[in-house]
Amino acid sequence: MIRDSSINPFLAKSLGLNDFESLARYYVFQHVGRSVVTSFGSNMEQMIKVLFTGERGDWWDVVRKTKKIHYYVSVKSGPNDVDKDQAVHFASEAKKIMKKDPKAFPVYIMAYGKSKNAIPVKAMKDEGVDPEKHMVVGKKAYEIITGDPDFLDKVFKVAMNVKSSAGAEKTILESIDDKVNDDDFVFPEMKKADLTDAKDIYRKKKVANKKFNDHLKKITKRASIQKKVTMHIARHSFGNIAGDSIHPLMLQKLYRHSDLKTTINYQANFIHKDADDALESVVNF
Repeated sequence: MIRDSSINPFLAKSLGLNDFESLARYYVFQHVGRSVVTSFGSNMEQMIKVLFTGERGDWWDVVRKTKKIHYYVSVKSGPNDVDKDQAVHFASEAKKIMKKDPKAFPVYIMAYGKSKNAIPVKAMKDEGVDPEKHMVVGKKAYEIITGDPDFLDKVFKVAMNVKSSAGAEKTILESIDDKVNDDDFVFPEMKKADLTDAKDIYRKKKVANKKFNDHLKKITKRASIQKKVTMHIARHSFGNIAGDSIHPLMLQKLYRHSDLKTTINYQANFIHKDADDALESVVNF
């Protein structure tokens, strides 16, 4: 796993990640955490842009002009998403637009947070732009946008109602923990199967197989693939690609064959090297 991926072996050792399970748990949590934060932050930024109705500017995310004030808005998900260089750039653009438009009010809006990050605050001050006036964080930002001081509280209530109506039984940490469990199944349908009942296992496998075949059909249609693609054909494709390059004992494990003879006989259908070499020697005599 370390050899074939981007896992840092020095970090793994220093953190005491000495087995596959601990490595998997750490990197799954890290990957999912980063992905969730990034995607959620992007959605928060998009929500601010939608709420702050206006047009896209040359540099600004939103430009909204009222009779008294022309708002030039740059949006970030949170105060820690702005570094020194970004703050300096904002200050530069803010000074340009205030010089060009006497009604201009440039503002850096953070979708969440309670306090401003000291680094961009200092950078803006050094550039001659007052962060107390031109940087707004969290609840105050929504009040400026909507005119409702309680708007953010209402958003939280809606979010909680959505979570409740979705019927989420597990927290995200519990869901991630499931994914790194050695006893977990590839197909979620099997989680509900009675593993002591062969008929129930068969039914669950059949349901999972049908669902994935339906998805494959949609994919082939969108990809303009004319040939039929199913889970069964995918198994044959794997066998054909594997050929004789994978040891039969490993193939037996992957195919889940109880008898090695079954694997050897099955794989014989896909090993054409000897026949190909024989034909080539005749054709190219």
